[in-house]
Amino acid sequence: MCIRDRVLRESAPSVTSFTFNEYSTPISDDDGGDEDDRSISAPTSLSGTVQALTDGPAQKINIIGAWTNAQNDNIAGTELAYKISTDSDFSAIPVMKGLTRATIGNVTDGKTYNIKARHFTGDGVFSDFTSVVNVAVSVASESVSERVV
Repeated sequence: MCIRDRVLRESAPSVTSFTFNEYSTPISDDDGGDEDDRSISAPTSLSGTVQALTDGPAQKINIIGAWTNAQNDNIAGTELAYKISTDSDFSAIPVMKGLTRATIGNVTDGKTYNIKARHFTGDGVFSDFTSVVNVAVSVASESVSERVV
């Protein structure tokens, strides 16, 4: 008895569609056409402002990140990423569709933070990040920009 290895090879670049019982030629994901283009634009005009709050005896410092949303119905939300400038990894805050602000809570006085933002769709497509914006946190202990009651 003789056993041989057999390799199944397609003789044409087309593949069968069991749904329609016919052959079709697949389109590469890198196709230059834009009918399947799911890319989305990044947010614009990213800025960061420092907010100091007094809550009882404690003072809390936040960074408010604000941006302008791109116009695209496929956008499901925005991700605001932040880190202390000397750190290597960003943390992220997801924000729902339509919102244009997010709060980075309890930041450290005297540090500089890097923030950046990008949009995402419901099926996991992300835009490019915006350029990084540096936010220097410097709050004198006697200055309070908002008071929480």
